[in-house]
Amino acid sequence: MHRTLGVRSKLNGFTLTEAMVAAVTTMVVVGGAAMGMRSLNSAIRESGDLSGLRSNALTGTRLLRSEVQRSLYLIVKGGSYEDERGYTDMENGAYPEYQASINDCAAIQSGRTFNPFFGMKMAELDTPVVYGLGTANNGMNYSLIRCGPPLSADGRYETE
Repeated sequence: MHRTLGVRSKLNGFTLTEAMVAAVTTMVVVGGAAMGMRSLNSAIRESGDLSGLRSNALTGTRLLRSEVQRSLYLIVKGGSYEDERGYTDMENGAYPEYQASINDCAAIQSGRTFNPFFGMKMAELDTPVVYGLGTANNGMNYSLIRCGPPLSADGRYETE
């Protein structure tokens, strides 16, 4: 007599429950990976934007420094305290080109805020280059705005 000791027959494949658990697990893993890639992509994009802003700020600072070094003198509100230095006063009525430059800058801003900080008298220009605080293009922030003839690649003013 031969006895079988409870041998089960083996089935090939997965049960329905195992297939459902595997499908849900796969969807969770794939969804998590997709969200991770999306957030990584946005982080890289934001990092690139910040790098561009940093580069633009550095370039602007260098151009400002170069322009200040090349200027004959600075023009500020109130000017110098010395009597013979009235030409350094931005609001001096004896120099109407100062106010004309400020008015031109305000007109370029198209109704947005422009508050002049200082100007620079350049040897090769009749009107001063004016820097002021103005509303940024996005309308939400402020920025330092330069108003005057543009600079060419070689550092000369384009006066045409």
